[in-house]
This record gives sequence, C-alpha cells and structure tokens, in this order.
Amino acid sequence: MSSNRIRAEWGIAAACVVAAIAFGGAAVSYGLTADTGVGAGLMPLVAAVFVGGAGLLWALRLAAERVRGAAPAHLPDLPTATGSIGTDAPFEALLEGEESDEMDDESLPDKAAWLRIGTIVGSVALGAALLPLLGYSVVMVLMLTTVLIFVGGRRWWISLLVALVVTGLSRLVFEVWLNTALPHASIAPLSWIGL
Repeated sequence: MSSNRIRAEWGIAAACVVAAIAFGGAAVSYGLTADTGVGAGLMPLVAAVFVGGAGLLWALRLAAERVRGAAPAHLPDLPTATGSIGTDAPFEALLEGEESDEMDDESLPDKAAWLRIGTIVGSVALGAALLPLLGYSVVMVLMLTTVLIFVGGRRWWISLLVALVVTGLSRLVFEVWLNTALPHASIAPLSWIGL
C-alpha cells in the first residue's frame, strides 16, 4: 500500500470522526426530544453516530494493517474459528480485508471523482452552516439540486423537481407523521412564508 493512499485514508477516517463530532454537537443543540416525541436533533445524531463509527472502524482497520505490516515474521498466525493455525481468523479478516481487495494507486479517485466528493462534502458543510438562517426546506432543496446537477449529471429542472419532491416528502414524514420540529428560516422573507 502506497504512502499517499495511507495518508489519504487516514485523512478521510479522521474527517469522518471530526464531522461526526461536529454534527453530533449540532444535533444535541437542536434537542433529541420534544413535548410531542422525537426532537429535531435525533436523526442527525443517529447519522453522526454512523459516520463516526465508520471513521473509527476505518481507522481501526488501518491500524491493524500497520501492525500487521510491522509485525516480526517469527510471530505465529492467529488461530481461526476452527482452532487451527492460519491467517483467516474472523476478526482479523474483518479488520484487514482480503488481499484481493487491495487497491493500488491507479484505483484511487481521479480529479473528476475528487471534485464530486468535494461537491458533496462542501454542499453538506455549507448546508449545515446555512441551516439556522435559511431553514430546512430551502437548504435541502439547494443541497439536493446541487448534488444532482454536479454529481449526478442531471438537468437542472429535473434536479430541482426531485429536490422539491424529496424535501416535501421528508417534511411530511418528520413534521406531520413524527411530529418533529424541523429548523425554520430566521431571515424575514423566508420566515414570513413559513419556510
């Protein structure tokens, strides 16, 4: 495994953990419970737990690969689930992956793929920053439209239509069915119309 790939993977794993902590803190500030049941911060907190857990598992796998690569050759292999000696112990296989899954430098994302990743991460980060100002509905429509156009390669009007429908359905699920208070816009023109 090349050093560039290792650094990139450590960076992504660390970014997942940092983002999970930031989003988890924001989710808690919205409130996990409400008088009527589920609070606005519960689902973002669940998402933050999954993202942070994925980052931690990724870091654990990278650490296991590092230890495996630095281990002296005279150490015996771990026993397998059947008790025999080998290298395919279930936990070790989970952390290390299979040798056939090893990626080389050519399989890392190219410039276009990094731009798509940057678009997704940037739109989520900008959306989180603008959420208190613009409210859930406007942020979701802008974020989904941006991702569908620049990552999905869809036409602008199809992207906007899909974003409006998905945002409307998510408001129906969370505000009507789950009776959850979603963030509303704080700037005057949007707050006047209930967004």
